Amino acid sequence: MSKRNIYALLVGIDDYPIASHKLNGCVNDVNAMHEFLEFRCKSEGTELKVLKLLNGEATKANIVKGFLEHLG
Repeated sequence: MSKRNIYALLVGIDDYPIASHKLNGCVNDVNAMHEFLEFRCKSEGTELKVLKLLNGEATKANIVKGFLEHLG
């Protein structure tokens, strides 16, 4: 049986330019989901390929690139 690959694009943004719009927990949620996926894939013998974009890395250009290059 061949090994499956699971691809994930995880985006978490806490830091927004307007102070009153800043969030708490989005980056933590992305990191928790990454850990969960790693655990599940390891237990199933599946290879996980994750691209995480956090805060300033999560630009429209990088998200589109993630869809096209990482997921596509």
